[in-house]
Amino acid sequence: MSSTNTQFSNSNRSEKHITLLTGPSGRSRRNELTKRLQEASGPGVRTFLVPCGFDEGGPWSGPASLISSLYEELQSERPDLTNKHSLELIYVMPRLRRVLPNQNPTLTDLASSEERVRSYPVDRAYRIIHGLIDLIAEWKTTKKDHDVWMIACEGLDDAGAMTRHFFRELLRRRGQALHLELLATASADKAGDIAALFAHAGQTTQQISLDIQPDLELPLPYITAEAEARRIEAQIAEDRIETAVHLPKLIRLWSQANRFDMVLKYRVFGMDFYNTLGLYEDSLRYGEGLIEMSYQYDPENEFRRWAIASKLLNIYLGLVDVPTALKFTERMIDEFAQKDQFRLAVMYYTMAMLYGRYQKPRDFAKGEECLERGLAALNRAHLEGTISDREFAFQSVFNRNGLAMIRNFQRRHDEAIEICRECMEALNTHLSGDEHVLHRSVLLFNIGQVYNAIELYSETIDYYTAAIKMDPNYSEYYNDRGSAYLHAGRLEEAEKDYLTALKLSPPYFEVLTNLGQCYRRKGEMGNAIASYSRALDIEPAQTLALLGRAKSYEEVGNIPAAISDYSSAILLDGSLWEAFASRGILNFELGEFEASLSDLNRAIALKPNMGDLYENRAVLLAKMGHTDRAREDAKLAVAHAREEHERLALQSHLEQLFPAGTNA
Repeated sequence: MSSTNTQFSNSNRSEKHITLLTGPSGRSRRNELTKRLQEASGPGVRTFLVPCGFDEGGPWSGPASLISSLYEELQSERPDLTNKHSLELIYVMPRLRRVLPNQNPTLTDLASSEERVRSYPVDRAYRIIHGLIDLIAEWKTTKKDHDVWMIACEGLDDAGAMTRHFFRELLRRRGQALHLELLATASADKAGDIAALFAHAGQTTQQISLDIQPDLELPLPYITAEAEARRIEAQIAEDRIETAVHLPKLIRLWSQANRFDMVLKYRVFGMDFYNTLGLYEDSLRYGEGLIEMSYQYDPENEFRRWAIASKLLNIYLGLVDVPTALKFTERMIDEFAQKDQFRLAVMYYTMAMLYGRYQKPRDFAKGEECLERGLAALNRAHLEGTISDREFAFQSVFNRNGLAMIRNFQRRHDEAIEICRECMEALNTHLSGDEHVLHRSVLLFNIGQVYNAIELYSETIDYYTAAIKMDPNYSEYYNDRGSAYLHAGRLEEAEKDYLTALKLSPPYFEVLTNLGQCYRRKGEMGNAIASYSRALDIEPAQTLALLGRAKSYEEVGNIPAAISDYSSAILLDGSLWEAFASRGILNFELGEFEASLSDLNRAIALKPNMGDLYENRAVLLAKMGHTDRAREDAKLAVAHAREEHERLALQSHLEQLFPAGTNA
């Protein structure tokens, strides 16, 4: 809820952006939070009371509460913004799907559960967060709202991953610019986790211990709880959106009614609903312990147990938790799959992906062995008649696509391309044109990836274009095709694809960095700096954007900014010899000779066979009066020249500096 009061001037506000009230959860803590929120309000201060607990509001509890209190104003004042950010809004407030439909659905969104062969990566859910932050920032800035926003987060210690990440990123990216302050509650034993969450984003947390006792909050009588749950169920009538909205309350009520069979039902729903959207950490929170619950409260339903296990495995894959996924896959083989050859084939395929794709280092031999075992199990299932000819054809293609991936990783590119082509031909032969369209698009994209790996960009672009034709709203396809255009020197087409990728998705740093690279190649340094800056706003810890922006700053003569970016990149990765070399040259231009020498020494230590580095150090040493050392570097520069024309040019340059004794 939101309120505005008038008591204190903004000039008296604390510089602390985050205050954490610690104490046992319950009514007393909520009352204390409300009291302090009221005391903090004043002229130019707007307050928000935001429940954040996962059990109270689900994965998006906090952001949904905040955005819902602003939505009517947003829709009234800036419907263009709600339309622009409709995807983010319908993610956090499912009911808005009725009035703000997904304008750019992908095949992943549209595919049936049986044909959904691709899950969204976890970073797609994080994009939603950054889109929401951009929405708030644009609205508050354009309406010239200079009020302090005091956001009181009740139960941040019990919040889901998305809620925690939202407030951390909101404060990191726009806390100071938008005059945001956070007042949150947590139990004493979890306060350290919350402080660490914000410290990771460079924020300082002030902790205040509350002198309160735990409250004894009695649950509803089980008869009352069951009656209320039944009333809600009758009201929502199995509607998927309404079920998602009421999910936390239904789970709580059925738990109070001691109907754990119904708790099982709704937790399975929550795991499936948020798993599909890529919220793997929060989906796991619904899914943990469900197999055991299924044995206890629904022992005859083997199909549900298999579905639960499959979803859990998808969560572990989404989180790239390879050890847990491998152990769980082995359990599934022992517990579910041995008596069902089709399930066994699915599990062997999953194990192949774990060994051949996700594990570091990859084990291609084990991956291929698992694929062959999976294919053998598929053949047995087909011979037994437990899967149809069409299902056998599709699953065989799916298996062979995994082998094509391994061949690509092994740099056996011709084999990978041939396997993918055979897979596409098999799908076209055995299935109708409207079946498994998603997987067909993935196969086309995979062929394009192989061509991209061997730098045949014309073929890469052709296959990416074919995949885009089938799945025209998938942002990542445009980002990848844009990079192929960039490598091919087709800069206008690259720019167009990167901008389309951004139009189809909330912002993500990869495409913004690539757009920066494109603008820099085009000589548009202002646009390049802006794109790199947007990328770094979303993800500060990325060297490619820092190096690109540093070079762009160099081009426009902003030497201090370039040095700052090179320094930030070096802090992230001390092996960046080029960053040391570039910073060394800039320090030389500024007359900072000792700093320049230190940088060039480090660059040469990291890249001892680069003639240009010795040439630069020779010039510096000569300028510093170290003639003998400069002559030695001059010799090394010539000796390490990679081409004859480079060697001759170096000799000519260095002979001008050192008229005698410079030849290697």
